[in-house]
Amino acid sequence: THPKVVELAHRGISVQDLLNFYKKLGSEVFPHYDPEVSTTHDVVRHAIIPLSRDWGSYAMLVSGDKPRLASKMVTHNWGNRFAHLLAAIFADALGHRTYSDLLEMMVQPGGIERLEQKL
Repeated sequence: THPKVVELAHRGISVQDLLNFYKKLGSEVFPHYDPEVSTTHDVVRHAIIPLSRDWGSYAMLVSGDKPRLASKMVTHNWGNRFAHLLAAIFADALGHRTYSDLLEMMVQPGGIERLEQKL
């Protein structure tokens, strides 16, 4: 197996790490984040890259530079809304077939806390 494939496979991140990151958007990180508008590209440029500049990847930052084998591979489109990407990941983690109900929960007051309890 090519070394780059092994490296990428070991950039796993937990659902809790993703939720913790999402909770920072719009406040501590990327203050202008808007779940109705901000794309994955926006979040990567304004949050992920600045946060992980010294680490090589956000996965290595949250893991404390310890490789973590991913249990699932997630693909994405840079132009889609970032909130939709995370809602789909959270839906998968909860065994839901669709993500619309979780997306709605994520934007409601107290919704992130309710989602965190479910996860």
